[in-house]
Amino acid sequence: MKLHTCLLLLSGLLVSACSSPKSNSGEIVKQAITAEITHSFFIAGPDFTGILGESGEILWDAERPGARDGYVLDNGHVLICWSEEELEFDKDKKGRISL
Repeated sequence: MKLHTCLLLLSGLLVSACSSPKSNSGEIVKQAITAEITHSFFIAGPDFTGILGESGEILWDAERPGARDGYVLDNGHVLICWSEEELEFDKDKKGRISL
């Protein structure tokens, strides 16, 4: 009988501890919901090929529109594919590395 009573008390404490909200969990969720996601992005388009910033400003221009696709590589270089060639540019566009 004593074992049964102890198990009931223990299970009640466990349920109570698990169901009570954490004091800071609501704040973390609120911060996640209100956090603004911003980033720059690469555009390969008929009139512009380059990178636009968070506010729409031009961060990097390939100075050659009409790219089919492109990718910013881990080393910061930009790989761009046009219909007739592919080029890899360094960040400063000083080196054009033909593939």
